[in-house]
Amino acid sequence: MDFFTHQDRARRNTFLLVIYYIIAVFLIIMAVYGAFALVFLGEKAGLGTYNLKWDKLWHGELFLCAISGTLLVVISGTAYKILQLASSGGSAVANILGGSQISQVTLDLDEKKVLNVVEEMAIASGLPVPPVFVLEKEMSVNAFAAGFSHQDAVIGVTRGCISRLNRDELQGVIAHEFSHILNGDMRLNIKLIGILNGILVIAIIGYWIMRLTSSSSSSSSSKGKKGSNPLPILGLLLMIVGYIGVFFGNLIKAAVSRQREFLADASAVQFTRNPSGISDALKKIEKGSYGSVIGSPKAHEASHMFFANGMSGFFAGLFKTHPPLKERIKRIDDSYVEELKTIESYHSVASPYSVGFSEEIQPPAKFKIRPEEIISRIGTPTSGHVAYASIICSKIPPVLLSIAKNESGAMAVIYAMLIDDNTEVRETQISMLKENIEISVFNETLQILPIVSKMWQGLRLPLIDLTIPSLKMMSEKQYDTFIKTIEFLVSSDNRVKLFEYTVTKIIRRNLDIIFGRAKLSLPQYKSIKTLIPKCEDLLSLLAYSSTCDIENAKRAFDRGAERLGAVMKIRSPDDCNGKLLDSVLSELALAVSPVKRMIIEACVACITTDNEITIEEAELLRAVAVTLYCPIPPFLPGKN
Repeated sequence: MDFFTHQDRARRNTFLLVIYYIIAVFLIIMAVYGAFALVFLGEKAGLGTYNLKWDKLWHGELFLCAISGTLLVVISGTAYKILQLASSGGSAVANILGGSQISQVTLDLDEKKVLNVVEEMAIASGLPVPPVFVLEKEMSVNAFAAGFSHQDAVIGVTRGCISRLNRDELQGVIAHEFSHILNGDMRLNIKLIGILNGILVIAIIGYWIMRLTSSSSSSSSSKGKKGSNPLPILGLLLMIVGYIGVFFGNLIKAAVSRQREFLADASAVQFTRNPSGISDALKKIEKGSYGSVIGSPKAHEASHMFFANGMSGFFAGLFKTHPPLKERIKRIDDSYVEELKTIESYHSVASPYSVGFSEEIQPPAKFKIRPEEIISRIGTPTSGHVAYASIICSKIPPVLLSIAKNESGAMAVIYAMLIDDNTEVRETQISMLKENIEISVFNETLQILPIVSKMWQGLRLPLIDLTIPSLKMMSEKQYDTFIKTIEFLVSSDNRVKLFEYTVTKIIRRNLDIIFGRAKLSLPQYKSIKTLIPKCEDLLSLLAYSSTCDIENAKRAFDRGAERLGAVMKIRSPDDCNGKLLDSVLSELALAVSPVKRMIIEACVACITTDNEITIEEAELLRAVAVTLYCPIPPFLPGKN
């Protein structure tokens, strides 16, 4: 499956989960009503009398109470848990499990190793670099990816994972987790946690009713008062209902999760082209005494998120969220070898996505590219991208890599990228920076400015991706100042260049959610027809960004319009600006995956009318794709 098929499958799975949830809540309502009816109907009770016989257990008012009460409890419990986890993204899950974020400037060699692997995987995928958390007390081998979106995702690893696995094995594990990020599995995982919590609340309420009323009932009996208190029995029944609901909820969670693990294994192998990496990691878990069990008391909540089974005991076997290790290993060792040969023959040396390029990066002004290759690679990077990402990281000036590892340095890197080449504009920008930002950040900006100015353009976006984990560590006040400063730097020459727009869009798309400036929205548009006016705006902007010639722009626009199968008219150049592009992309981001695919295909066709793409066009295309949550891997040097 390609990226868009994966995303559509994740959306369908979410829809099925909602159906299961509705059925489960209905059954719980009936069970709760049964509990109330059993306790209260047909005999005198402490809270009131219903003059009904046992053969007439229907009572409308009681049923309405059961419906309203159960819905309130279950939906509130579900919503509370999901919002709790969503408020901090994947870091909330990592914190619950006892994780601590690995510092970007760590001196621990194992931690450096995992940070480097994650950075390479992120750059190869076209994703922002996620923060990495380590479960320090866990010496087993396991990992997880958590979050609601690409922007708030985190990677979690156990201490045993980074100390017991070599680099190839660790790369296989991290590739597996990145596939969950790319395939849209994370949001479903969060919803599963919320649903189980909502059902569990019923059992918790039952426990407290039983505990509190049992003591008062005992006290009444000791004083010789007649009559039995039905509330302890009600509490016990609610506990039973809740735990039965959790039981079946866990079965659903296990069923949803197992097949995704096979898909993630397959994606990891295609990602790394090294089946032995992930296979050997699984073999170490199978044969090693340390295994994959997570000791945290909260591990059961996130059991479906782990790389390997994180639970032990009878219920771990019953609610297995992962296929057997032997079966996973066998599929990798036996089945994928032939598949890889086919894949490698397809991605031959002639392909622009070949792994056979020289390790010396040649800074071309343009890339030869086949439009269909761009679409096929969205969300499905190859080993060529991983190798290229490693080279990219080695080519970024060491001082920039070092300075990007902390908040002030990361801000300085972004500021330096936006400082203009024009002397007059540059002086205005530098004066403003001196007056409005911290002196340490200002000094760092001036220090690295000559290096950034001479850096090859193809290194700019990867460097921005590497700053993201550090920028996420800013305070809200720092972020406000940071965004205002960026906006001034961009507008200081009274026009917005393609690169300036790209930087601003990537920064805001990745950080606004983290700092509460934006919220994730559910897809609203299931047809391209309603979005045609917005697509006209987008294709017009892209067409004019590729050429100053009106006729060439019209030709590029028409090629993009053909992909949408619609009669469209190019806008006037005067109507096309960055503000318009922002509003257009915000609306298009609400489309479902199949519609997004059509939009991206139209954008690619528009930009690559001559089967070539400049670095500026590639950066803009990737910024558009990031806004639509469709990550494009870097473009590799090569020829058709």
